[in-house]
Amino acid sequence: MATEMLKIKRYEFSDGTTLHVRIDFENNQIALVNKEGNDRPSKFGKETNYQPTKFLFAGRELKYMNGWLNIMAAMQYVVRDARDELAAWQEVQKDKKTKQIIDIMLALKEPESEN
Repeated sequence: MATEMLKIKRYEFSDGTTLHVRIDFENNQIALVNKEGNDRPSKFGKETNYQPTKFLFAGRELKYMNGWLNIMAAMQYVVRDARDELAAWQEVQKDKKTKQIIDIMLALKEPESEN
């Protein structure tokens, strides 16, 4: 059975804002990322390199402030959505571990004698 350990999600908003988020299930981490470079063909399909975003909110005129607010609202939505997905995955993993422990305990339990 295969388990997805890394996911890149793309979010597109009606104001034109597009964000990518990387959910690393193995390391329990979330990062806002940007697609770097072009897709490169490989024997496994297309390879894409995603790097952490480096937002720069500095030195802009008043006319850019609404755009910044749109980006920050989009970031808040994306982070909450990714957080919820990672938390749900962690809960499933916790349940699996609990079930494994119960199964091991039951397997190790000595059979009761019938007297």
